Amino acid sequence: MLTCLGLPSVRVDAVATNEPGTITPLFLFTSDAFTQIAYALNLEGQYIIKNIVIVSAGIVIGATVRGGRLVADPDKVREESS
Repeated sequence: MLTCLGLPSVRVDAVATNEPGTITPLFLFTSDAFTQIAYALNLEGQYIIKNIVIVSAGIVIGATVRGGRLVADPDKVREESS
């Protein structure tokens, strides 16, 4: 657990460097990721999309843990900050 050592940024850097390589086949090797281009994913394409969803959820959870908040009305936030 890197957070016990006070190094959470190492995990974020590892994910940030790993994900572009994981997502690349969607754009460079579309025939390997789709059974029908841009319509039906095969097993490899599903794995790539799963990784995108998990990393996105991690970003949202990490932002809210560090004090970020989800707001439905951005105008209200602008009024509060000014």
